[in-house]
Amino acid sequence: MSRDRRSKVKDKDQEFLKIMVTEQSDIYLREIQEAMKDRRGIKVSISSLSRTLNRLKLNRKKKA
Repeated sequence: MSRDRRSKVKDKDQEFLKIMVTEQSDIYLREIQEAMKDRRGIKVSISSLSRTLNRLKLNRKKKA
């Protein structure tokens, strides 16, 4: 049986992600994961965060 792959990241959580990535474009996925757990109270996998950011067309750019 396959697991339910619907995202745990809902509307308000997506807004939180947008703000977070906009303010700090060089943030690591694990830092986003920790913030989601601490501030939003949801546990999200790194791969789920990556898929959500791609779906929202949010790019993270590392500073040189």
